[in-house]
Amino acid sequence: MATAAVPAARRTAAKWLALLVSLATLALAVTVLVRFDPGGDRYQLTESHAWIAAFGVRYELGVDGIAVALLALTALLIPFIILAGWHDADPQETGSTRWRPTQGFFALILAVEAMVIISFEATDVFLFYIFFEAMLIPMYFLIGGFGDRAHGSYQSAATAAGATRRRPPNGRTRPSSSCSTTWSAASSCWRP
Repeated sequence: MATAAVPAARRTAAKWLALLVSLATLALAVTVLVRFDPGGDRYQLTESHAWIAAFGVRYELGVDGIAVALLALTALLIPFIILAGWHDADPQETGSTRWRPTQGFFALILAVEAMVIISFEATDVFLFYIFFEAMLIPMYFLIGGFGDRAHGSYQSAATAAGATRRRPPNGRTRPSSSCSTTWSAASSCWRP
C-alpha cells in the first residue's frame, strides 16, 4: 500500500493519496455500475483463473445485481469516511499522547475497502471466505490502534467471527426441567 509507505513527516500527502485512491476506486465502481446490464447474464464482468487445482478452488470474480449495488455503496462511502477521519489519526490535533501513524490509519481503511469489494465480487465460496475473514485483520488494528478502547478490537473481531455466545433476550441460558425446550418472550421458564 502506497499510503503506508509515505514518510511520517508527510502526513498530509498520505491523506490526499488515500482520498485519491478512494476516488479512483469510486470511478471504477461507477464504470462497473454503468457497464452492468440488469437483463444480462446472472454474473457479469467475470474473471476466472485456476488457483488451487487440487481442491477445485478458483479465483473467480463477477458481479450480480446485489453485488454491483453493494460495490457502488462501498466505493461511495469510503471517500466520506476518509474525509470524516481526516484528523482522527493526528496525535497533535487530537491531544493523544500515544504515537499513531496517520499513514497506517488510511492504509488500513483502504485495505478494508479492498477486501470488502473483493468479498462482494467473489463467486467462489473459498475466495469469499478468505477475503471476508482477512478483512477482520485490518479492522482489528483500526479499532485497537485508533479506537477508544483496546478491548473493542477483540470484541468486534470475535463478534464478526461468530465467537460470541448468544443468549435469550432475558439473559437466561437454560430452561428449568418443567418447561418445554422452546423459548418465548412471555415464558418465565428460563433460569440462570
